[in-house]
Amino acid sequence: MNIKIDETREIQIDKGEKIVDNPNFIFVCIFLLDAMGNDPDRYFILLKKDVQAICVSLYREWMGKRSWKRPRNYKSLHCTYSIDDLEKYEDNWNIILRILK
Repeated sequence: MNIKIDETREIQIDKGEKIVDNPNFIFVCIFLLDAMGNDPDRYFILLKKDVQAICVSLYREWMGKRSWKRPRNYKSLHCTYSIDDLEKYEDNWNIILRILK
């Protein structure tokens, strides 16, 4: 997303969506479950534009609750997502074949 930092008020301003390079770049996020091999690893396959949509949505939700003022560093653009946010992309291997066609 396009974020403007207001240095005077120490807040961030959402300036809308940003066009990402290579939106169909394939991401494979791997969740390693058990070092002993008792549980299988989990794979989440999605596109860069999907990661962007997840991050933008989560960032807007989180920052909106804080009036777009980060609690510690007003310049930070840190954003995280969790397995819950990726679940619909689990074992989505067919995306690779679709993109490569």
